[in-house]
Amino acid sequence: MPVEQAKQAERAWQELQAELTQLSSNSQMIVAEKSGHGIQIDQPGLVVDAIRQMVQTVRGVSTSRQ
Repeated sequence: MPVEQAKQAERAWQELQAELTQLSSNSQMIVAEKSGHGIQIDQPGLVVDAIRQMVQTVRGVSTSRQ
């Protein structure tokens, strides 16, 4: 795929991902910039933090991301 076409495809994909967060009033998009497809392997702490935050939100505990 030519470079410009790849950049355009990436921008479109990012926009679509952002639109997904609009499907719920309680959602967020977390970008794992230092990972490939194996986020749980490349950045396990990021995954654990996201899961913990979700559990706390479901339980009604207020949290803030750092």
